[in-house]
Amino acid sequence: MEEYAVVKVAREFGIPVTLIKQVSDHADESAAAKWHDAARSGAPH
Repeated sequence: MEEYAVVKVAREFGIPVTLIKQVSDHADESAAAKWHDAARSGAPH
């Protein structure tokens, strides 16, 4: 949802923008431990 605002404003100012969204955790008790793994796996792309 937040991405919409970023893209809208960038387009209004003629600024190229690319956003990549990745689910980073499962929102449970394991979220803190899994977040770092997910961030590392998504970063190179």
